[in-house]
Amino acid sequence: MSGAVDSEKVKEYLSKADLFVLPCIKTSNGDMDGIPVALMEAMAFEVPVISTNISGIPELIINGYNGVIVEEKNHVELADAIQSLLLNKDLREKYGKNGRIHIINEFDLYANVNRLISLFNNDIVV
Repeated sequence: MSGAVDSEKVKEYLSKADLFVLPCIKTSNGDMDGIPVALMEAMAFEVPVISTNISGIPELIINGYNGVIVEEKNHVELADAIQSLLLNKDLREKYGKNGRIHIINEFDLYANVNRLISLFNNDIVV
């Protein structure tokens, strides 16, 4: 665990990663991640991702298409998902490629700004 690192180091780590795992949880006071930027960054680098079924994460990770979603605090399911992907290079590559496509199509800054402009101008957004 490196702790806080600069963006260049993040890029270096992601370019070498086989898998990115972020098992998010909802805390006792209700705090939780929304859509974690760290997951988006990993997906943009075509790194397959595993995370949990809370908040906005299922918007980002489509289970079985661009990553794996496991139930929160289910360590057995998490371990099985990690093992499954580590043992299946083709599936890692598929999820990585699909993840990058999903990030580009759904989370591109310019596309989303244009969608907002259209909404503000009362245009139809498809």
